[in-house]
Amino acid sequence: VGTVFTPDYDGNNGYSFYIQDGTGGINIFNFNDVASGYQSQVGDEIRAIGEVLFYNGLIEIEVDSIVLISQGNAIGQPTVVTTFDASTVSEFIKIEKVKIVDPSQWPAPGDNSNIDIATPAGDTLVMRLDRDVQVQDTMTMAPTGFIDITGVGGQFDSQAPYFDNYQIFPRRHTDIVDVDPCPAPTALTVG
Repeated sequence: VGTVFTPDYDGNNGYSFYIQDGTGGINIFNFNDVASGYQSQVGDEIRAIGEVLFYNGLIEIEVDSIVLISQGNAIGQPTVVTTFDASTVSEFIKIEKVKIVDPSQWPAPGDNSNIDIATPAGDTLVMRLDRDVQVQDTMTMAPTGFIDITGVGGQFDSQAPYFDNYQIFPRRHTDIVDVDPCPAPTALTVG
């Protein structure tokens, strides 16, 4: 049982969305919609029944049934992180004051892309733009300044021991926010 906090990254028949409860998050997955015909909405509390699977570092539930318990539930605030690792996978997270390393990685509308982002500490991490949430349909060019990114932590690592290739998936275009790294002073007086 958990509350949906992302859109469906599958975008058509099938599921790939995330739920969270008081202990953490998990991906809800199936190549096809289940018999109930449930379509996820952020804030839905659901009971997901299925088999726990492991795919490229990601633990997920391959659902065979979903029961809607309630709607319109709060999803809380994301946890602010400075890097991505096993503790951020399937979690509601936010990373602040990062820059896009190579704006040419920004995808065209309708495409997917991994985009390198640089942290204030100089680390390079990955933001995954999934075509099904249409960030790049609204934001047709890469932001050039510092940005904050909110989303779900992910992993796509096909090699054991599965310690690499962590990512953040924004949920919508408003999850990528331009920030001023040096705000103007507010309490100046002329002497």
